[in-house]
Amino acid sequence: MKKAVQRDGKNIIYDTDRAKLLAHSSNDVSDMLLPTSYLYVTKNGNYFAYTLDKLNYIEDIKPLKDVSEAIEMFNKLPDKIVSYETAFPGIEFEDA
Repeated sequence: MKKAVQRDGKNIIYDTDRAKLLAHSSNDVSDMLLPTSYLYVTKNGNYFAYTLDKLNYIEDIKPLKDVSEAIEMFNKLPDKIVSYETAFPGIEFEDA
């Protein structure tokens, strides 16, 4: 899926085919009532969420405001494709 969004006066293209998948929620067939969420990052370092609602055949892309919002989503998604260090280069994880 591809979506163009105005951000800081620029037209940014969010494309699930060209961005890197970082994490997702893997809902199996028994969970078709729940939307599946994916976290992506573009080559330019813009993070976005892609949601697929299989029950209602709806898909959506939501640009994330900042890295902290992306980190929060990454931590909530159960299936990590890459490590924290790969998903957020240069950002150190702090223990609580």
